[in-house]
Amino acid sequence: MAVVTVALLAHYVLGIVFGLVLAAIMAAFMPDSNPGKASLAGAVFGAALYLLNFHGMTRFFPWFIEARGLEALFTHLVFGVTAALLYWKLQRRT
Repeated sequence: MAVVTVALLAHYVLGIVFGLVLAAIMAAFMPDSNPGKASLAGAVFGAALYLLNFHGMTRFFPWFIEARGLEALFTHLVFGVTAALLYWKLQRRT
């Protein structure tokens, strides 16, 4: 139970941190974004995050190699698009 708790905590913290990174990128480079641009930015961010996690971090965590695949890519794309659309929806408009 302790291993699952630590894994979930780490996963949630990383999700929050990467969501904030995406929000900072969108705030800096997409001030006039629309849902389409936000979705595209989120998908690109999700794909980059997948590449970082499953191809870059395998030097430190070799067991990530086994988790590579379309399912992992898809979930990263969903994360990126969802986070970007939430940012777009919740941003203050002047």
